[in-house]
Amino acid sequence: MMNLELARLLVRSFLERLEDDLNLESPRFRGVCSKSEREALRYLVEFASAPAEAIRSLDPIPDSAFLDEQISTAPESELEVDEVSPTPIIEMPAPAGEVHEPVDSAGTGERQSLQAPVGSIYAASDLSFEVDGTAWTQSSPPGGEFVLCLDFGTAKSKAFAASVNGDSFEDVDLVEIALGRRDNDIDRAVYTVASSVWISDDGLMHAGSSAMLKSMEAGVVGNASRRRLDSVKQQLTLISVEQDLRILKLEPEINPTTIDLSYEDAICFYLGYITDLAVSELEVRGHSRYLRRRFTIPAWRETQRAWAAPILARLLIRAQVLADTFHGHWAKGIPATSLKKAIAAAELHEKELLYLLDGYNARSETFPKGLLEPIAAGSGRIMADRNARNLVLIVDVGAGTTDFSLFWSVQGPKGRKAYPVEPCGDAVKVAGDILDEILIAELLNRADGSLADWMRKRFETEIRHLGIRRMKETLFVTGRLDLTVADQSVSIELEEFLSLERVKRFGQTIEDAIRKFLASVDPTWRKADQALIVLTGGGASLPMVKDLVNKRWELGGRPITFKPAETVPEAIQEFDADFQREYPQLAVAIGGALPVLEERFMLREFAGAATKPGPLERTQMTGV
Repeated sequence: MMNLELARLLVRSFLERLEDDLNLESPRFRGVCSKSEREALRYLVEFASAPAEAIRSLDPIPDSAFLDEQISTAPESELEVDEVSPTPIIEMPAPAGEVHEPVDSAGTGERQSLQAPVGSIYAASDLSFEVDGTAWTQSSPPGGEFVLCLDFGTAKSKAFAASVNGDSFEDVDLVEIALGRRDNDIDRAVYTVASSVWISDDGLMHAGSSAMLKSMEAGVVGNASRRRLDSVKQQLTLISVEQDLRILKLEPEINPTTIDLSYEDAICFYLGYITDLAVSELEVRGHSRYLRRRFTIPAWRETQRAWAAPILARLLIRAQVLADTFHGHWAKGIPATSLKKAIAAAELHEKELLYLLDGYNARSETFPKGLLEPIAAGSGRIMADRNARNLVLIVDVGAGTTDFSLFWSVQGPKGRKAYPVEPCGDAVKVAGDILDEILIAELLNRADGSLADWMRKRFETEIRHLGIRRMKETLFVTGRLDLTVADQSVSIELEEFLSLERVKRFGQTIEDAIRKFLASVDPTWRKADQALIVLTGGGASLPMVKDLVNKRWELGGRPITFKPAETVPEAIQEFDADFQREYPQLAVAIGGALPVLEERFMLREFAGAATKPGPLERTQMTGV
């Protein structure tokens, strides 16, 4: 006998099948069940699950979907045009503990309300914001010697803060920043957050794990006409030719709205999100939201660095205004129109925000060039590792690139110093993301070959939803991956995966790039001994990366063997298990927050172990 609960479950199941059908290339039921009918079914499911005393208080079902559908199908002669009424504004109360006072962007003394224009796609669902100008009212950065470093990563972004009171690691006050915990990271990371942006059909923008989840709910996998913006900084990293990101518009498959959004807008939006995560964590730990900050960059060529680094610097300080304005509201999505106005306000007050940039030269109006990721990773590792002496090779395997750098490390009574060895660093665009895609492709190949296209797409969607990085970790840690999704069971052994030709090429490409890098080092360095190799980054534990320590290398025409360093240096072993586990991914952010390792003190030739190299007596915190 049918009862209310059984009926509700059956209708919910029917709705789920309708939603799955909509994600297909050729939906079978789009003409059978309309959008307004689906809305009605959802409303009835909610009605059936509500307590009896609450049923009377349920809001009426929104009729916008029904009206839109009727208008879109009605003959033009039957349409009547009504006068457009003003768009309702929903004022959002400030979150608990919010202390920032909104300020106008034009300096008129009036607050600027950010709301959607009349007739915009947001209608009554739009959110109203006021630009928070606290950041540009500061006369100087509080926080003393503390500095915040943002590592804007290809797949994951990280942050770290530190105060340096001396030359040794023991004098450093470290401030760990759990971005992933605040973001509710989809991969369950504590300190890292996904570098992703998603723009919904109704114009709400999401970042981090929210972007990942919202896009998965929309079924974008396998849909060529709709995609999420992953690797947000890709336009800066993969294209070496100078470009104006303000006029480089987001493709329609990324931005489905009619709102004019550029890549610069998207990068600034994401930086605003991770900035808010970072400075909110600093507040909890008793620090200011307005610490001086640094940023790291890949091993860009000088021409690329010359135009791309100043763009990042400008967007980084504008991001603080976004962080303050949208604080507490990211999870609900930020209307694109509100974002555009907040960015415009921040740009208008850019000069008042320059104090946030560590290394900005006010006299020459020169922006900092950013800290090279290989140098930051090496600097942080050498300061934290008392065993890092003499020649040190750093191999940083990230998600988008693998970076290498070579250092000469000197340890004395005043602490440890590191000097880059020319050519300092290099990178190859081969890293962890490639292995993710290879694993997905192999899992799809092992699925039932008779599957229809729509079922294969569902299979791929669920794989990505479950987290391909976690699957890859399981495969490499346990030696086997068993997976059952979308009624398909597949498995793969680690040895099988490593034997794939594409995986072999992955490891060989990294090895060849390192050999080429070492061949460019001056031959005098062949006299150096006690060489150490440090593997870091998210891919440091990959078998083909760990195998680099067993290779025979050449430096200056002489064979050299690098001794492997500990995965986690002794100083970091004092931190909790989560921090130690994610340390390889945090090395760049940590190093970026430590004393600046000046590139101008780069060494070209080997001067001998007894000679103190370089003119630098002590590193500086502020940089000039």
